[in-house]
Amino acid sequence: MHKALRESAPNAFFKLIRNEIPYFFRLGVLDVFFIGCTSHKELETYVSHFRYEYDTIMRSYNTDFTKGYTGGIDVIFQDSSLFKVYNFCRVNEIKIVNYMNETVYSLPQYNSNCDVIYTAIRNNDVYVTTTDNKIYVYCDKGRERELVIDLMQIDQFKQSGLTVEWVKPGGDQQVNVPDKIIYFRVNQNYDDSLGKYSTPEYDFPTFAKLNIETKELNFYGKTPYSDVYGQYGFVSDGFDLYIGDYIIAHNAVNGEIEKINTLTGKITKTVVKSRFDKIPIEKVNYPEDKKDVNNIKMKHYLLSPHYEPLFYNPYTNCYYRIFHPMMNEFNSEGLLHTAQDKKSVLMVLNSNFELMDEVFLPINQMMVLKLIPTQNGVEIYLPELANRTEQKATFQFLSIQHFKK
Repeated sequence: MHKALRESAPNAFFKLIRNEIPYFFRLGVLDVFFIGCTSHKELETYVSHFRYEYDTIMRSYNTDFTKGYTGGIDVIFQDSSLFKVYNFCRVNEIKIVNYMNETVYSLPQYNSNCDVIYTAIRNNDVYVTTTDNKIYVYCDKGRERELVIDLMQIDQFKQSGLTVEWVKPGGDQQVNVPDKIIYFRVNQNYDDSLGKYSTPEYDFPTFAKLNIETKELNFYGKTPYSDVYGQYGFVSDGFDLYIGDYIIAHNAVNGEIEKINTLTGKITKTVVKSRFDKIPIEKVNYPEDKKDVNNIKMKHYLLSPHYEPLFYNPYTNCYYRIFHPMMNEFNSEGLLHTAQDKKSVLMVLNSNFELMDEVFLPINQMMVLKLIPTQNGVEIYLPELANRTEQKATFQFLSIQHFKK
Protein backbone atom coordinates (compact mmCIF):
# COMPACT_ATOMS: atom_id res chain seq x y z
CA MET A 1 0.00 0.00 0.00
CA HIS A 2 1.14 3.54 -0.66
CA LYS A 3 2.89 4.94 2.41
CA ALA A 4 0.37 7.78 2.60
CA LEU A 5 -2.50 5.28 2.67
CA ARG A 6 -0.82 2.67 4.86
CA GLU A 7 -2.19 2.80 8.41
CA SER A 8 -2.78 -0.40 10.32
CA ALA A 9 -5.66 -0.57 12.78
CA PRO A 10 -3.42 -0.83 15.88
CA ASN A 11 -1.33 2.18 14.86
CA ALA A 12 -4.40 4.23 14.00
CA PHE A 13 -6.15 3.29 17.22
CA PHE A 14 -3.17 4.25 19.39
CA LYS A 15 -3.13 7.65 17.71
CA LEU A 16 -6.86 8.14 18.27
CA ILE A 17 -6.86 6.98 21.87
CA ARG A 18 -3.84 9.18 22.57
CA ASN A 19 -5.06 12.30 20.80
CA GLU A 20 -8.78 12.25 20.05
CA ILE A 21 -10.75 9.89 22.30
CA PRO A 22 -12.05 11.57 25.46
CA TYR A 23 -10.49 10.71 28.79
CA PHE A 24 -13.70 9.29 30.23
CA PHE A 25 -13.72 6.74 27.41
CA ARG A 26 -10.31 5.41 28.46
CA LEU A 27 -11.43 5.19 32.10
CA GLY A 28 -14.43 3.21 30.96
CA VAL A 29 -12.20 0.60 29.34
CA LEU A 30 -10.38 0.15 32.64
CA ASP A 31 -13.64 -0.17 34.56
CA VAL A 32 -14.91 -2.91 32.26
CA PHE A 33 -11.66 -4.84 32.59
CA PHE A 34 -11.49 -4.95 36.36
CA ILE A 35 -15.21 -5.56 36.90
CA GLY A 36 -15.46 -8.32 34.33
CA CYS A 37 -12.38 -10.39 35.16
CA THR A 38 -11.97 -12.55 38.27
CA SER A 39 -8.82 -14.58 38.86
CA HIS A 40 -8.93 -18.30 37.99
CA LYS A 41 -12.53 -18.23 36.84
CA GLU A 42 -13.46 -21.00 34.42
CA LEU A 43 -14.51 -20.04 30.89
CA GLU A 44 -17.37 -21.41 28.83
CA THR A 45 -16.30 -23.25 25.69
CA TYR A 46 -18.31 -24.14 22.60
CA VAL A 47 -16.68 -27.41 21.54
CA SER A 48 -15.19 -28.53 24.87
CA HIS A 49 -11.99 -30.32 23.91
CA PHE A 50 -10.43 -28.55 26.89
CA ARG A 51 -11.29 -26.87 30.16
CA TYR A 52 -10.27 -23.19 30.30
CA GLU A 53 -9.26 -20.89 33.15
CA TYR A 54 -8.13 -17.28 33.13
CA ASP A 55 -6.25 -14.83 35.31
CA THR A 56 -4.83 -11.31 35.01
CA ILE A 57 -1.12 -10.51 35.08
CA MET A 58 0.81 -7.26 35.43
CA ARG A 59 4.49 -6.86 34.52
CA SER A 60 6.69 -3.80 34.91
CA TYR A 61 10.00 -2.85 33.32
CA ASN A 62 12.28 0.01 34.30
CA THR A 63 12.27 2.52 31.47
CA ASP A 64 11.15 6.08 30.90
CA PHE A 65 7.86 5.35 29.18
CA THR A 66 6.52 8.90 29.22
CA LYS A 67 8.39 9.83 26.05
CA GLY A 68 6.43 7.39 23.93
CA TYR A 69 4.86 3.97 23.72
CA THR A 70 6.22 0.54 22.94
CA GLY A 71 6.36 -0.44 19.29
CA GLY A 72 4.76 -3.74 20.23
CA ILE A 73 5.69 -7.15 21.61
CA ASP A 74 7.30 -9.62 19.20
CA VAL A 75 7.37 -13.33 20.03
CA ILE A 76 10.37 -15.49 19.12
CA PHE A 77 10.67 -19.22 19.80
CA GLN A 78 14.19 -20.39 18.96
CA ASP A 79 16.15 -23.48 20.07
CA SER A 80 13.48 -24.49 22.62
CA SER A 81 13.55 -21.04 24.22
CA LEU A 82 10.79 -18.43 24.24
CA PHE A 83 11.67 -14.74 23.96
CA LYS A 84 9.47 -11.66 24.07
CA VAL A 85 10.76 -8.50 22.44
CA TYR A 86 9.61 -5.14 23.84
CA ASN A 87 10.50 -2.44 21.37
CA PHE A 88 10.60 0.82 23.37
CA CYS A 89 11.26 2.67 20.17
CA ARG A 90 10.70 6.21 21.46
CA VAL A 91 13.36 5.78 24.14
CA ASN A 92 15.79 3.96 21.84
CA GLU A 93 15.73 0.64 23.66
CA ILE A 94 15.02 -2.98 22.73
CA LYS A 95 14.37 -5.18 25.75
CA ILE A 96 14.21 -8.95 25.28
CA VAL A 97 12.96 -11.17 28.10
CA ASN A 98 12.82 -14.95 28.47
CA TYR A 99 9.98 -17.25 29.46
CA MET A 100 10.48 -16.33 33.13
CA ASN A 101 10.29 -12.63 32.15
CA GLU A 102 13.94 -12.10 33.04
CA THR A 103 15.75 -9.57 30.88
CA VAL A 104 18.36 -11.34 28.73
CA TYR A 105 19.07 -8.51 26.27
CA SER A 106 18.84 -4.75 26.72
CA LEU A 107 19.98 -3.20 23.47
CA PRO A 108 20.21 0.40 22.30
CA GLN A 109 18.48 1.67 19.19
CA TYR A 110 19.84 4.48 17.08
CA ASN A 111 16.67 6.07 15.79
CA SER A 112 13.73 7.31 17.88
CA ASN A 113 11.40 7.02 14.87
CA CYS A 114 10.81 3.31 15.51
CA ASP A 115 12.86 2.16 12.53
CA VAL A 116 13.27 -1.44 13.76
CA ILE A 117 10.49 -3.44 12.14
CA TYR A 118 11.70 -7.02 12.73
CA THR A 119 13.84 -8.65 15.41
CA ALA A 120 15.40 -12.12 15.17
CA ILE A 121 17.61 -14.18 17.50
CA ARG A 122 20.19 -16.54 16.03
CA ASN A 123 22.35 -18.32 18.62
CA ASN A 124 23.35 -15.44 20.94
CA ASP A 125 23.14 -12.77 18.25
CA VAL A 126 20.21 -10.40 17.74
CA TYR A 127 19.42 -9.26 14.19
CA VAL A 128 17.20 -6.28 13.46
CA THR A 129 15.68 -5.27 10.14
CA THR A 130 15.01 -1.56 9.76
CA THR A 131 12.64 0.46 7.62
CA ASP A 132 15.56 2.01 5.73
CA ASN A 133 16.30 -1.41 4.18
CA LYS A 134 19.23 -2.43 6.38
CA ILE A 135 19.92 -5.45 8.56
CA TYR A 136 22.12 -5.07 11.64
CA VAL A 137 23.42 -7.53 14.22
CA TYR A 138 24.19 -7.19 17.94
CA CYS A 139 26.86 -9.87 18.39
CA ASP A 140 26.83 -12.04 21.53
CA LYS A 141 24.57 -9.70 23.52
CA GLY A 142 26.84 -6.77 22.66
CA ARG A 143 25.78 -3.16 23.01
CA GLU A 144 27.04 -2.11 19.58
CA ARG A 145 25.31 -3.11 16.39
CA GLU A 146 27.10 -3.83 13.15
CA LEU A 147 25.74 -3.55 9.63
CA VAL A 148 25.16 -6.97 8.08
CA ILE A 149 23.80 -5.83 4.75
CA ASP A 150 22.22 -2.88 3.00
CA LEU A 151 19.45 -4.51 0.99
CA MET A 152 19.68 -1.82 -1.66
CA GLN A 153 23.15 -3.19 -2.45
CA ILE A 154 21.53 -6.41 -3.64
CA ASP A 155 20.64 -5.83 -7.30
CA GLN A 156 17.63 -8.12 -7.12
CA PHE A 157 16.16 -6.11 -4.26
CA LYS A 158 17.03 -2.70 -5.71
CA GLN A 159 15.51 -3.53 -9.10
CA SER A 160 12.38 -5.11 -7.61
CA GLY A 161 10.77 -1.77 -6.74
CA LEU A 162 10.25 -3.05 -3.20
CA THR A 163 11.26 -1.82 0.24
CA VAL A 164 11.04 -3.20 3.75
CA GLU A 165 7.52 -2.75 5.15
CA TRP A 166 6.95 0.55 7.00
CA VAL A 167 4.54 -0.63 9.69
CA LYS A 168 4.25 -3.76 11.79
CA PRO A 169 1.79 -6.22 10.25
CA GLY A 170 0.40 -7.39 13.60
CA GLY A 171 1.63 -10.95 14.00
CA ASP A 172 5.36 -10.59 14.62
CA GLN A 173 6.02 -14.22 15.56
CA GLN A 174 8.94 -16.42 14.49
CA VAL A 175 9.33 -20.08 15.43
CA ASN A 176 12.53 -22.11 14.90
CA VAL A 177 13.68 -20.18 11.84
CA PRO A 178 16.96 -21.55 10.34
CA ASP A 179 20.11 -19.83 11.65
CA LYS A 180 21.07 -18.07 8.41
CA ILE A 181 17.56 -16.99 7.41
CA ILE A 182 15.93 -13.58 7.98
CA TYR A 183 12.27 -13.05 7.03
CA PHE A 184 10.58 -9.69 6.53
CA ARG A 185 7.57 -8.19 4.79
CA VAL A 186 8.00 -5.94 1.79
CA ASN A 187 6.09 -3.02 0.34
CA GLN A 188 6.25 -1.09 -2.89
CA ASN A 189 8.85 1.66 -3.07
CA TYR A 190 7.11 4.97 -3.67
CA ASP A 191 10.16 6.98 -4.61
CA ASP A 192 8.71 9.14 -7.40
CA SER A 193 12.13 9.41 -9.02
CA LEU A 194 11.68 5.79 -10.05
CA GLY A 195 8.55 6.64 -12.00
CA LYS A 196 6.95 3.25 -12.49
CA TYR A 197 6.63 2.72 -8.73
CA SER A 198 4.79 5.97 -8.05
CA THR A 199 1.23 4.61 -8.23
CA PRO A 200 -0.36 1.82 -6.15
CA GLU A 201 -0.38 -1.59 -7.79
CA TYR A 202 -1.41 -4.99 -6.46
CA ASP A 203 -0.16 -8.58 -6.74
CA PHE A 204 3.42 -7.55 -5.94
CA PRO A 205 5.26 -9.85 -3.45
CA THR A 206 4.40 -9.67 0.23
CA PHE A 207 7.29 -11.50 1.92
CA ALA A 208 11.05 -11.82 1.55
CA LYS A 209 13.47 -14.51 2.71
CA LEU A 210 17.16 -13.66 2.92
CA ASN A 211 20.11 -15.96 3.56
CA ILE A 212 22.47 -13.62 5.40
CA GLU A 213 25.46 -15.84 4.60
CA THR A 214 24.99 -16.38 0.83
CA LYS A 215 22.88 -13.21 0.28
CA GLU A 216 20.34 -15.33 -1.61
CA LEU A 217 17.02 -13.46 -1.70
CA ASN A 218 13.57 -14.80 -2.58
CA PHE A 219 10.13 -13.20 -2.65
CA TYR A 220 6.80 -14.89 -1.87
CA GLY A 221 3.08 -14.18 -1.85
CA LYS A 222 0.91 -11.58 -3.55
CA THR A 223 -0.44 -8.45 -1.90
CA PRO A 224 -4.17 -8.32 -2.74
CA TYR A 225 -6.05 -5.43 -4.29
CA SER A 226 -8.13 -4.96 -1.12
CA ASP A 227 -4.97 -4.47 0.94
CA VAL A 228 -3.28 -2.01 -1.44
CA TYR A 229 -6.37 0.14 -1.86
CA GLY A 230 -7.68 -0.20 1.70
CA GLN A 231 -11.10 -1.51 0.67
CA TYR A 232 -11.77 -2.77 4.19
CA GLY A 233 -10.39 0.28 5.96
CA PHE A 234 -8.36 -0.55 9.06
CA VAL A 235 -8.96 -4.30 8.63
CA SER A 236 -7.43 -4.49 5.13
CA ASP A 237 -4.03 -5.68 6.42
CA GLY A 238 -2.56 -9.10 5.83
CA PHE A 239 -0.65 -10.91 8.60
CA ASP A 240 2.45 -13.11 8.71
CA LEU A 241 3.79 -15.96 10.84
CA TYR A 242 7.15 -17.64 10.20
CA ILE A 243 7.72 -21.26 11.22
CA GLY A 244 10.94 -22.89 10.05
CA ASP A 245 10.93 -22.80 6.26
CA TYR A 246 7.22 -21.93 6.11
CA ILE A 247 5.41 -18.62 5.87
CA ILE A 248 1.84 -18.68 7.20
CA ALA A 249 -0.02 -15.86 5.41
CA HIS A 250 -3.50 -14.83 6.54
CA ASN A 251 -5.72 -11.75 6.77
CA ALA A 252 -8.30 -9.97 8.89
CA VAL A 253 -11.20 -10.25 6.46
CA ASN A 254 -11.85 -13.99 6.31
CA GLY A 255 -10.60 -17.29 7.69
CA GLU A 256 -8.30 -18.12 4.78
CA ILE A 257 -4.82 -19.34 5.72
CA GLU A 258 -2.00 -19.85 3.19
CA LYS A 259 0.93 -22.06 4.15
CA ILE A 260 3.87 -21.28 1.86
CA ASN A 261 6.74 -23.77 1.65
CA THR A 262 9.71 -21.51 0.88
CA LEU A 263 11.85 -24.48 -0.22
CA THR A 264 9.44 -25.81 -2.86
CA GLY A 265 7.16 -22.82 -3.47
CA LYS A 266 4.09 -24.98 -2.77
CA ILE A 267 1.12 -23.11 -1.31
CA THR A 268 -1.58 -24.90 0.69
CA LYS A 269 -4.80 -22.97 1.33
CA THR A 270 -7.19 -23.66 4.21
CA VAL A 271 -10.29 -21.79 5.33
CA VAL A 272 -11.01 -21.86 9.06
CA LYS A 273 -13.89 -19.62 10.08
CA SER A 274 -15.26 -18.91 13.50
CA ARG A 275 -18.71 -20.31 14.22
CA PHE A 276 -19.68 -16.71 14.99
CA ASP A 277 -18.56 -15.45 11.58
CA LYS A 278 -22.06 -15.43 10.08
CA ILE A 279 -22.20 -12.17 8.13
CA PRO A 280 -19.39 -11.26 5.66
CA ILE A 281 -17.54 -8.04 6.33
CA GLU A 282 -18.56 -5.14 4.09
CA LYS A 283 -16.18 -2.83 2.28
CA VAL A 284 -15.81 0.73 3.50
CA ASN A 285 -18.07 3.21 1.76
CA TYR A 286 -15.71 6.16 1.32
CA PRO A 287 -17.34 9.58 0.70
CA GLU A 288 -16.52 11.34 -2.55
CA ASP A 289 -15.14 14.37 -0.71
CA LYS A 290 -12.82 12.10 1.34
CA LYS A 291 -13.77 14.01 4.50
CA ASP A 292 -13.76 12.39 7.94
CA VAL A 293 -12.16 9.24 6.50
CA ASN A 294 -10.43 8.17 9.73
CA ASN A 295 -13.65 8.29 11.74
CA ILE A 296 -15.48 6.36 9.03
CA LYS A 297 -12.79 3.67 9.03
CA MET A 298 -12.74 3.52 12.83
CA LYS A 299 -16.52 3.02 12.97
CA HIS A 300 -16.21 0.28 10.33
CA TYR A 301 -13.40 -1.34 12.34
CA LEU A 302 -15.43 -1.24 15.56
CA LEU A 303 -18.66 -2.70 14.13
CA SER A 304 -17.37 -5.14 11.50
CA PRO A 305 -16.55 -8.82 12.06
CA HIS A 306 -12.84 -9.45 11.63
CA TYR A 307 -9.94 -11.71 12.55
CA GLU A 308 -6.69 -10.92 14.34
CA PRO A 309 -3.25 -12.48 13.65
CA LEU A 310 -2.65 -16.20 13.97
CA PHE A 311 -0.15 -17.38 16.64
CA TYR A 312 1.47 -20.77 17.06
CA ASN A 313 2.29 -22.39 20.41
CA PRO A 314 5.15 -24.93 20.20
CA TYR A 315 4.36 -26.16 23.73
CA THR A 316 0.77 -27.21 22.93
CA ASN A 317 1.20 -27.64 19.15
CA CYS A 318 -1.90 -25.46 18.71
CA TYR A 319 -2.64 -22.29 16.79
CA TYR A 320 -4.60 -19.44 18.37
CA ARG A 321 -6.29 -16.36 16.98
CA ILE A 322 -8.92 -13.83 18.02
CA PHE A 323 -12.16 -13.26 16.14
CA HIS A 324 -14.38 -10.23 16.78
CA PRO A 325 -18.05 -10.87 15.90
CA MET A 326 -20.13 -8.23 14.16
CA MET A 327 -21.61 -5.60 16.47
CA ASN A 328 -24.67 -3.46 15.78
CA GLU A 329 -24.25 0.30 15.99
CA PHE A 330 -26.88 0.53 18.76
CA ASN A 331 -27.73 -1.86 21.61
CA SER A 332 -31.20 -3.14 22.53
CA GLU A 333 -31.85 0.01 24.56
CA GLY A 334 -31.00 2.29 21.65
CA LEU A 335 -27.66 3.38 23.09
CA LEU A 336 -24.56 3.71 20.93
CA HIS A 337 -22.11 0.81 21.17
CA THR A 338 -18.48 1.70 21.95
CA ALA A 339 -15.16 -0.18 22.10
CA GLN A 340 -16.16 -1.23 25.62
CA ASP A 341 -18.82 -3.46 24.08
CA LYS A 342 -16.61 -5.23 21.53
CA LYS A 343 -16.58 -8.99 22.12
CA SER A 344 -13.65 -11.29 21.39
CA VAL A 345 -13.59 -15.02 20.72
CA LEU A 346 -10.41 -17.07 21.20
CA MET A 347 -10.15 -19.71 18.46
CA VAL A 348 -8.01 -22.81 19.16
CA LEU A 349 -6.81 -24.76 16.11
CA ASN A 350 -4.79 -27.97 15.96
CA SER A 351 -1.59 -28.39 13.92
CA ASN A 352 -3.67 -29.13 10.78
CA PHE A 353 -5.61 -25.86 11.12
CA GLU A 354 -8.75 -27.67 12.27
CA LEU A 355 -10.94 -25.70 14.69
CA MET A 356 -10.96 -27.38 18.09
CA ASP A 357 -12.50 -24.86 20.50
CA GLU A 358 -13.89 -21.34 20.69
CA VAL A 359 -13.99 -19.36 23.92
CA PHE A 360 -15.55 -15.95 24.55
CA LEU A 361 -13.06 -13.82 26.46
CA PRO A 362 -14.17 -12.31 29.79
CA ILE A 363 -13.23 -8.81 28.67
CA ASN A 364 -14.66 -6.37 26.14
CA GLN A 365 -11.99 -4.33 24.34
CA MET A 366 -11.35 -3.39 20.75
CA MET A 367 -7.58 -3.91 20.83
CA VAL A 368 -7.43 -7.59 21.86
CA LEU A 369 -5.05 -9.02 19.27
CA LYS A 370 -1.50 -9.88 20.43
CA LEU A 371 -1.02 -13.41 21.81
CA ILE A 372 2.00 -14.88 23.58
CA PRO A 373 2.34 -18.69 23.94
CA THR A 374 2.73 -20.28 27.38
CA GLN A 375 3.17 -23.91 28.41
CA ASN A 376 -0.56 -24.40 28.94
CA GLY A 377 -2.14 -21.77 26.70
CA VAL A 378 -1.67 -18.11 25.88
CA GLU A 379 -1.29 -14.66 27.36
CA ILE A 380 -3.19 -11.87 25.64
CA TYR A 381 -1.60 -8.43 25.64
CA LEU A 382 -4.00 -5.61 26.57
CA PRO A 383 -2.38 -2.46 25.12
CA GLU A 384 -5.19 -0.14 26.18
CA LEU A 385 -4.27 -0.83 29.82
CA ALA A 386 -0.54 -0.07 29.62
CA ASN A 387 0.54 2.33 32.36
CA ARG A 388 3.20 4.98 31.74
CA THR A 389 5.38 6.59 34.38
CA GLU A 390 8.81 8.21 34.39
CA GLN A 391 10.35 5.18 36.09
CA LYS A 392 8.70 2.16 34.51
CA ALA A 393 6.32 0.70 31.96
CA THR A 394 3.60 -1.61 33.26
CA PHE A 395 1.84 -4.04 30.93
CA GLN A 396 -1.30 -6.04 31.56
CA PHE A 397 -2.13 -9.45 30.15
CA LEU A 398 -5.05 -11.83 30.22
CA SER A 399 -3.67 -15.32 30.88
CA ILE A 400 -5.72 -18.25 29.56
CA GLN A 401 -4.79 -21.83 30.30
CA HIS A 402 -6.45 -24.93 28.93
CA PHE A 403 -6.38 -28.45 30.31
CA LYS A 404 -7.69 -31.80 29.09
CA LYS A 405 -11.06 -32.68 30.55
